[in-house]
Amino acid sequence: MPRRASPCLNSVSSPSTSRGAARIQPTSIVSVQVLCPSCGEVTPFHRPPVTDCPHCHVPLPEPVRAAATRALAIEEAPKPALLMLGQIFSLLGGAVFVVLLIAAPFNAGSYSINGEAVTGPEFLRRVGLTWGVMGVLLASIGVGLLRDAPWSRPLMIIYWLAVGVSMAFTGGTSAGDTFAGVLTSLVAAGIAYWYLYVKPNVRAYYESRDRESAVPSA
Repeated sequence: MPRRASPCLNSVSSPSTSRGAARIQPTSIVSVQVLCPSCGEVTPFHRPPVTDCPHCHVPLPEPVRAAATRALAIEEAPKPALLMLGQIFSLLGGAVFVVLLIAAPFNAGSYSINGEAVTGPEFLRRVGLTWGVMGVLLASIGVGLLRDAPWSRPLMIIYWLAVGVSMAFTGGTSAGDTFAGVLTSLVAAGIAYWYLYVKPNVRAYYESRDRESAVPSA
């Protein structure tokens, strides 16, 4: 009868010889050592997917596969620092948007549109939908980055395009201000595209997460 798998991640570089549990251990190179709970053989995996034991060909338990795949992804391509900052500020920004929208009907706080002071209900009536969409996008981006989700990448491009659209309809007090706001948003979207899809380390990060998400579930 197969032994129950109990996956764990250790920071040591030498493979474990214990056979009482399925252990996943990062080594000094980009690989993990997986102990099969069925046959007791240790196998190094260098890249996803981690699916079956190559010795007995029995599918590895889902917790072992998930932990090994994630360990490989992190070792192969850690999250870039700028995405870490984006994760924090997106979550904070999304929370601020939601709090302001909740407080607007009660006129709690100070509200303005293009420098013009307005009441909370008027703010909600004129730009509430726009703020709601932007808040949802920011919060979704933050959650996606927190979960290392591949869909967070196109969502960041969509956010900057949405900023441009909102500027086109609720932009500045003059046509020049509106044009400048839309142009700035488009430039930001272009820079974001280069960073997310062209910059080598960021592209490698998302490609490794794509491989991780492609691992079939049990």
